[in-house]
Amino acid sequence: RACIVIAFVALAYFVATGRMPQALYAWLRWLPVAALPLPIAQALAGGSIPVAALVSALRPGTAFASDLRGVDTTYPFVAITLVGAAAGGGIEPWFYGAAVAIFAWALVDRMPRARWRAGIALIAAGVAVGYGVQRGLWLLQAELEELDYEVLTGFFAPKPDPFRERTRIGDLGRIKLNDRIVMRVEAEGVRPQSILLRENAFDRYLGGEWKTSQRSFQAVPGQGDRWVLREGSAQRHLTLRRSIPGGEALLPLPAGWLAIEHLAAATVEALPTGAVRVKGTPRFVSMRVGYDETGSGQAPLEGDLHVPDALGPVLDQVIAEHRLAKPSPRDTVAAIERFFAERFSYSLNLSSPGNEGTSRTIAQFLLKDHKGHCEFFATGTTLLLRRAGIPARYTVGYSAQEYSALERAFVVRHRHAHAWTSAFVDGGWVTVDTTPARWAEEEGEAARSAFASLLDTFSWAIDRVVKWWLDTPAESFAIALAALVALAIGVPAAARARRKWLRRRRPGAAAASTRATTAWNAVESALARQGHLRERGETVREWVRRLQGDLRLASWREELNALARAYYRVRFDPAESPLRAEDFVRDADRFRRRVAKLQIG
Repeated sequence: RACIVIAFVALAYFVATGRMPQALYAWLRWLPVAALPLPIAQALAGGSIPVAALVSALRPGTAFASDLRGVDTTYPFVAITLVGAAAGGGIEPWFYGAAVAIFAWALVDRMPRARWRAGIALIAAGVAVGYGVQRGLWLLQAELEELDYEVLTGFFAPKPDPFRERTRIGDLGRIKLNDRIVMRVEAEGVRPQSILLRENAFDRYLGGEWKTSQRSFQAVPGQGDRWVLREGSAQRHLTLRRSIPGGEALLPLPAGWLAIEHLAAATVEALPTGAVRVKGTPRFVSMRVGYDETGSGQAPLEGDLHVPDALGPVLDQVIAEHRLAKPSPRDTVAAIERFFAERFSYSLNLSSPGNEGTSRTIAQFLLKDHKGHCEFFATGTTLLLRRAGIPARYTVGYSAQEYSALERAFVVRHRHAHAWTSAFVDGGWVTVDTTPARWAEEEGEAARSAFASLLDTFSWAIDRVVKWWLDTPAESFAIALAALVALAIGVPAAARARRKWLRRRRPGAAAASTRATTAWNAVESALARQGHLRERGETVREWVRRLQGDLRLASWREELNALARAYYRVRFDPAESPLRAEDFVRDADRFRRRVAKLQIG
């Protein structure tokens, strides 16, 4: 009991003072200390611990003093020690070899010499299979440890803030990516190469954080499960499936969206900057969105030209050196796109090149290292456009570009979260995405794991179930549920009815089986009185087979063997007729009388 208490107290301590999974690893490494009193007590008890002592320790008063069977705790303790030694990412490369050597030594020591070669072959096969399992578990553990705190808590993260977006500009280290699938998008008609799904847009930038000056949501009119932002004819449609934990979220939607169908929600609200917030939705939703990418949308806001004073000289220097200011807004946008395409590259490393301990600013990105991820490109593009007099917004969302032929839909993962610029050119908003086109491929190579295919298949199976759930009308679902309940109740009931009917057809079956058992017991008793006792634990077949070798029973050998086979049939075959049981009772009684009369043996 003390060992169990120590183990649970240690687990509570490590969980309270550390982070998962490191806290679990630390507990496993210290678990042998909690179990150490067992082998110590065993050594003091003379080599084993009585079962009565263990039972009394766990449940006082329930053990029998006469139960002197011993328990060897050495093997469980060795197993706990090996688990503790293997816990954590710092396991030594020689651990598996050492563990194999220990177990192989123990097995070889107990191996019969006549089977030495076969035993060695089995040990070698076990080592090979074990290495594959150990390697797979090691890779899985490495994948879990690669998930930092932000990713592990992503499933339970608070709802996105529609009024601010903190970028990773100014952070250190390398971005860790999450390959988890967050939604699926089915495009109707001609499938585009990719679809940008906007979740929010911002007009104020300061110190690595984008904010919006517009904080008043406007209600989107609803007609049942249809929500209309503005009237118009949708040029394209897509269906978006995702989960909304808590029933509230910002919706990632294509630019120029007009209406949403099949969205059961209490309210739908929109900001002038483009953010759309829903409340009161079920956990899983499948919505159809109509949109027109050529629509002009909202007019520019005052903040769409705002540039921080500290960055003004940097932006002026870049514009002047590379001659980015052109006579028309469209030419200026094209010049800025060429500037980033020709001089910049993509990188997930947030530190300054050559100095891993120094963070990078947007000024260093534009003037010196020319490397960064999408947040650097989107921020730099937005600020350069504004400095050149073009209204622009920092826009965030997802880039749907991984198409699954199996699902006939775009698969959008957590790592597909993206940032780009929306610029107001020639009376309408256009997308300006200066991040190098291979950014998604590079991130995919960095995030893909050995278990990716398995996890994707599992996600696909869940999506199929959810899709069926959402697409099935309530009436059809009720019918299917009623059919399942009927099967669950009807099949066992039919089986019970059949058994009763069979018993009714054979009313004397149970009684006949009982009489057969009584008759056979009488045969055994008659033979036992003459010195042919059936030993304890010996089956009828084994007993009869042993008696076949007794020369004193040579004249009765075949009859006894046939009687035993008949007994097995009438006793254990449910299809045997009760009439055969009566025949067996008669034959057994005749055999018993002859045995008693002739005094064989």
